[in-house]
Amino acid sequence: MDFGYARLRTSGQDLITQVAALKAAGVPEGLIWSDRRCTGGSREGWEDLLRHVRPHAGHRITVETLDRLGSTTYECLPLAHELTEQGIGLRTLADPLLIDTSLPGPAAETTVALLAMFARMERLYESERGAEARVREIWNGIRR
Repeated sequence: MDFGYARLRTSGQDLITQVAALKAAGVPEGLIWSDRRCTGGSREGWEDLLRHVRPHAGHRITVETLDRLGSTTYECLPLAHELTEQGIGLRTLADPLLIDTSLPGPAAETTVALLAMFARMERLYESERGAEARVREIWNGIRR
């Protein structure tokens, strides 16, 4: 059974296109949950969706892109891994590397592994940028 989730990160986005993509992919309208501008806040739609999906029951959560699960790859991957471990499938519709963990096999595992590698790279780059910013602040006398 397919469930859908849509999430907005900024006020300039619209749920209509995400919901339309989910419905076009076969997710019934009554099984689509959403959240608006929830960066750093509670995600009531996501929490309610998780109360409806059942582990190892053939349930699958469909999102337009993986970043609908969280703000960063670092945030998304643990959620993807947790769903997979619970036997809940995860499918993306518009990522460059499409994911469907409800179809186990090397393709799904490789895609998740690649995304994990990208998440690690993202954390390293964020750390480097933060260190560079601190050095500039010290150099410019903003920070001691």
